[in-house]
Amino acid sequence: MAEKHVRPALRAHEELAITLPAWSDFGARLRRRSTRASDVRLSVGGDAVMPDDAVVTPAQLAAYDQVFERLDETQQAILRALEADESIQRQMAAELPGTPLRDAIRLTVVHVLNPQREGEAYVGYQFACGWDDEHELGVMTHRGRVVSIGGGDTAFLSWIAKRDGGVVEGEVEAPKRAARTATKKKPAASKKKPAASKKKPAAKARKRA
Repeated sequence: MAEKHVRPALRAHEELAITLPAWSDFGARLRRRSTRASDVRLSVGGDAVMPDDAVVTPAQLAAYDQVFERLDETQQAILRALEADESIQRQMAAELPGTPLRDAIRLTVVHVLNPQREGEAYVGYQFACGWDDEHELGVMTHRGRVVSIGGGDTAFLSWIAKRDGGVVEGEVEAPKRAARTATKKKPAASKKKPAASKKKPAAKARKRA
C-alpha cells in the first residue's frame, strides 16, 4: 500500500521534487544525476499557456493525490502497456538486447495537466530511456489507465488528453471548420438543353394545275 503523502502547496506551472519509491530502483542501465528516490520532478500545467494568476484546479489536486495513492496500480498499468508495445520491444531488442524493461527506463517528470475528466486531471509520466536518449519516452494516463504511449512529449501534450475526452474548465472549444459542417454545394446546373432541331424542310411546291 502506498505511504500517506502530505500534499505541498501547488502552483500552476511550478516544478517541485517528489519522492516515488516504487520507481526509485529503475534505470540501472542509465546514467543517473542522483541515486535518490526523489530524483523525480512534478510539473503542473503541461504544455498549456496560462496567466500568471492561474490557480491549481480541484481536478489537478485530485490527480496529484492519486499519483501517490494509486502509485503501485498506475506503475503496473504502465509497465504492462510498455511490455505489450511492439514498437518499444523492437527498439529494445535492437538497442538493448537482453535488458529488462525496468533497467532501461527511469522516471524523470510527472506532469499534472489541465484537461480533466470525471473530476480528475490527466497525468503524464516522462521517462529517460536507453533506446532513445533524444526523444525519451512518455506515457499519458488517467485514473491509472494508460491513454497513450510515445515520445517524451506524450506525457505533457494537452491535445492527447482532449482526444481521450478530457476538457479544460472554462475553455470554449474552437468551432469546427465550416468545410466540415457545411453541406456540399449542389452540382452546377446541367448544361442547357441542346438547341431545338432544325426547322422542318419547306413543304414541296404544289404541282401545277
